[in-house]
Amino acid sequence: MRTPALLLGMVLPLTGAGAEVDLLPGSPVAVFGGGLRAVELVLRNRAQSTLQLFFDVQLFQASSSTVAPWSNPRPWRAVPFGPGQTVLERLEMDFPKVREESPFLVRLLHGREIVGVLEVRVYPSGILTSLTNGLGPVTVNSVTSELRQVLAEAGFRLVDRGQLSESGARTRLAIYGSGFARDADPLWAEALSQARTGLGVIWIESADAEKSRTAPSYYPVRVGQGVFVTVLEQTLTRLLTDPLAQLRLARIVRLALGQETLNPPESDL
Repeated sequence: MRTPALLLGMVLPLTGAGAEVDLLPGSPVAVFGGGLRAVELVLRNRAQSTLQLFFDVQLFQASSSTVAPWSNPRPWRAVPFGPGQTVLERLEMDFPKVREESPFLVRLLHGREIVGVLEVRVYPSGILTSLTNGLGPVTVNSVTSELRQVLAEAGFRLVDRGQLSESGARTRLAIYGSGFARDADPLWAEALSQARTGLGVIWIESADAEKSRTAPSYYPVRVGQGVFVTVLEQTLTRLLTDPLAQLRLARIVRLALGQETLNPPESDL
């Protein structure tokens, strides 16, 4: 399948013959649709002289076979460069609401020259919402304010550990934030006991520079009748702005609830 950037290159050249600045390629950026979102542009001055260039930007919508303008080019800003300098610039673009993951392209122009193209994957809001159907109250303990906010905005009914839910409904999921080493955390035994009774448990492991270099970011283990998912705390950052972080969180929740398993990929060997 052709990539959106390649498709755009078949419609228009990606770089003008006289361009002195390049937009360096990178992995596709992920943003939520429905408003202004910031993306980062890495620009390199190929000239061995000082420059200050004014740039325009334009948004394209892409599919597996076509690329179409979503907006007209609009002025952005002037960027100064030193000789041979590479700079990181922050660009705010208005991305539309989408119903599913959709590819878009941000095209950077200097006059009539196309400096480069940034591929952006736009995601709908509500990635976590479907997980709340029939879930009931979720017990939380010492989780970050960001995680609490994201879960609450998605419709999760959060109950702090030690408090009873108003409805008296049985909890199926518990999320523990840990500020201690595992062996020293008084809640470790409690979390394991909860999993043995059939509760889905997410245990957020505190950062350990020595261990986290080689540890998987999250992994589930069957404990008794339930599933115990250990998650490194750095896995659950940027939840408010990064759709991929929310997709990871959604998968972690499904693993804890037994709705998904981690299966090794099939091999053709």
